[in-house]
Amino acid sequence: MSKESIEARNAYYKGQLAAKKVATGKVKSLSHFVTENLRDSDQFAYWVNGAADELKALGHDLAIGVHPDGED
Repeated sequence: MSKESIEARNAYYKGQLAAKKVATGKVKSLSHFVTENLRDSDQFAYWVNGAADELKALGHDLAIGVHPDGED
């Protein structure tokens, strides 16, 4: 597995964990986790998709996502 794919997978999982903390009320907003470094990284789209997928799996109506290549 390449370094890039490992980083992408890790970003996706971190997004899922962030969403779980928001869904359980431990944190009020996903923006709490979004740092400038994350926002400017290549992995940000994977993080957002991980968070969106987790919220959807938990039954929330929020459906957000970003294509890893920047496409909608």
